[in-house]
Amino acid sequence: GSLDRITDVLEFRNSIDQSSSDNPFEIDGGSIKFDKVSFAYDLGVQVLNNVSFEIEAGKKIALVGHTGAGKSTIANLLLRFYDPNEGSIEIDGQNLIDVKTRTIHEKVGVVNQEPYIFADSVLENIRYGNQNATDDQVYAVCKLVGVHEFIEILPDEYQTRLQESGKSLSAGQRQMIAIARTMLSDPKILVLDEATSRLDAYTESLIQNAQKVLFEGRTTLIIAHRLSTIRDVDKIIVLENGEIKEQGTHNTLIKNQGVYSELYNVYYKHQGIEVIPEVSTNGI
Repeated sequence: GSLDRITDVLEFRNSIDQSSSDNPFEIDGGSIKFDKVSFAYDLGVQVLNNVSFEIEAGKKIALVGHTGAGKSTIANLLLRFYDPNEGSIEIDGQNLIDVKTRTIHEKVGVVNQEPYIFADSVLENIRYGNQNATDDQVYAVCKLVGVHEFIEILPDEYQTRLQESGKSLSAGQRQMIAIARTMLSDPKILVLDEATSRLDAYTESLIQNAQKVLFEGRTTLIIAHRLSTIRDVDKIIVLENGEIKEQGTHNTLIKNQGVYSELYNVYYKHQGIEVIPEVSTNGI
């Protein structure tokens, strides 16, 4: 059995072709464009079909839809874990297939649903987002996102050594460390893939208080099933079976009585907020 697993690793081939990806990746404003993108993990099983949308630099959009609609796949393609079968993806006019994948990962911040915690101190786990950051810079970010409060009550505060995968922390605490780590890298583009799904109500309220500061000046792509994480976005994109069904603000989509209206009544309406306040926005 062990030999089979070793063989699998040795025979592994990258899912993308990087032979022509020699150009360094630079982000100016952070605009994103998906142009007629189609993708399948396995041949014959289409996950995205002719998906097109644009996000202006500094704007916030939310991707919503039932499980399996293609939301996380869009994030995976934006990070170039895979290349689309058809169409193109551009950031600031740069086609992702033409740039070094490593530079994409260095410049796009991601907070996943399942964050990884290293067997090291709290301080170094957060500093992993920017290994040149000073202790004071780490402390400042932690205070900004509300992490400082729970770190102070740990046995050795920032020097508390964590177990691998963060077994000594709650799911919410692991997620908050991951958020602080990402924000320390000061990304121009931020991807939140169910990033607050494991936070309790109090912890999530701390993050909400800092969100305006966190998102300011960043192009933000939010994948969420929680009302609180989509209420202030500039545009909501509704996915169903790998296709975009609707786009617009919350109020517009509710009035359309379409897919989003159904999702709202199923997922969002009963999360403690009956009406999302109308947000003044110029759109995307």
